[in-house]
Amino acid sequence: MNEGKGRDRAGNDGKSKIIGKKMRLYDKEVAQKLSSEGFGSMRNGRLDLEFEEAAYLIEHGNLQDSLLSLLMEASKVEKGIEDRAVIYIELKKRGYRAKPGRIISAVRGERSIRTRVFSERERFSFRTILGALKKEKSFIVCIVDEECDITAYRLSLFKPQNYGRNIEGKMEAHLVGGRIFAESAIEGFGVLFSNMHELSLYETYYLMEKGALILHGCDDFLAVAKKEQKDFILAYAIYKDLMDKGYEPRTGFKYGTHFRVYDFKIDDVHAPYLVHGFKEGSRIAWNEISRASRLAHTVKKKMLFASVDSSSVDSSSAGKEINYIKCERFKV
Repeated sequence: MNEGKGRDRAGNDGKSKIIGKKMRLYDKEVAQKLSSEGFGSMRNGRLDLEFEEAAYLIEHGNLQDSLLSLLMEASKVEKGIEDRAVIYIELKKRGYRAKPGRIISAVRGERSIRTRVFSERERFSFRTILGALKKEKSFIVCIVDEECDITAYRLSLFKPQNYGRNIEGKMEAHLVGGRIFAESAIEGFGVLFSNMHELSLYETYYLMEKGALILHGCDDFLAVAKKEQKDFILAYAIYKDLMDKGYEPRTGFKYGTHFRVYDFKIDDVHAPYLVHGFKEGSRIAWNEISRASRLAHTVKKKMLFASVDSSSVDSSSAGKEINYIKCERFKV
């Protein structure tokens, strides 16, 4: 660590200095006391504190430095430190023994958590989240909002069971405007409307791909479906994956999601899942996750976000790799 590159901060009487990505304390008595309490690392009679530790100690009254000055200086060399400081301070207040870092580790009694920290304004990539989940299986994210309140979620990979599906019989249907009607339908498909059956866009294309449906009044149904619904290919990739595995995805419009999904092996009345899809490489705002997860919690359903391989979305050939991320509210 180069002393010459350190920065004194106004009002600290030379007792502390920012050295690289640490705050160094020069008061030996204070340094030894804080070190004995588990803070920082001693170095030649001086104590090097992580910025999060320094923020907590200032906020807690153990150091007489300026919290604003610390965060202003720290933010110049450590991106997102202001959000991690909020989480670290809150965890300490709640009785956790916390270890600062880009992933904050915290222990309270028999409870142990590891959390990544984000601002509510931050966007994240599903590809990045998936990469981490494939290594850790599940982890916590803490989101700091504009009022410094914290919302936490547990993210984990969800692997649907593969029950399989057999389609028996064939049927005919007619395209009427943007809707598809049939006089009779294969069991499990369509909804009854007057004395007819109406099929969704997804059901229609799925049955056509399976060779179980002849559609009249249309030469290029995929073009029609994409015109009727801009993200049809993305949503259909999810629909096809779940249908092939034996689930029953239905419109999730009332919930603001792509699908509500039935698992008749678990419940033949209520849909236990809400599913919403994104392209794997897309960057998502946390408020989208918050909105969907809160609603799912309210209606007692599990919220699944489907990350769809870009090659499935950018071509008419759906059904490549799809990963499902379960998002649950977590009480820190």
